[in-house]
Amino acid sequence: ALRHPKRVNRLILVVPRGYTPPQPRGRGYATACVEPQSRLLAERGLGCVLYTQLSNPTSNAIYQRIGYEPIAEVLTYRFA
Repeated sequence: ALRHPKRVNRLILVVPRGYTPPQPRGRGYATACVEPQSRLLAERGLGCVLYTQLSNPTSNAIYQRIGYEPIAEVLTYRFA
């Protein structure tokens, strides 16, 4: 499942995370969703940001294969 991009500002959009259920994984569904959406945004002159888990080598490989580059690590802390 993949949602619409979320606008950060007038030039940057966040490509939402997708999810592929376990059984159909490995068939290219994530690439088929993320790559055209990212390409379309780039063709319109918009920057694309995609958040991923460093602990997931499969998704990271897919995103790098379609042109994304790691630029930063984001951490979230919750204080009780």
